[in-house]
Amino acid sequence: MTTKRTPIRPDARFRITPDILAAYKRARDNDDSDAELEVHVLLGRQPWQADIMHVNDDGPAPQFTRSEEAWHVEDRKQALEIRHALERASK
Repeated sequence: MTTKRTPIRPDARFRITPDILAAYKRARDNDDSDAELEVHVLLGRQPWQADIMHVNDDGPAPQFTRSEEAWHVEDRKQALEIRHALERASK
């Protein structure tokens, strides 16, 4: 018998649309917090997930180095991958 439960983790793949790309360029070029929020929402990311505009390649922030939970590490990696994909698409 099959179940109708909702998966805990939605599909992590995303599609880069012209709207997302335009909002990303505005956020990157103008340091516009409204555009940063728009990118976050258009990507379907939840409020507690890492913001793609503020994640960096240097590793986790110092406050997370000792007590970082596994979901935070994976979420940060996903946010970084999304940002790199948007950067490639914007060239």
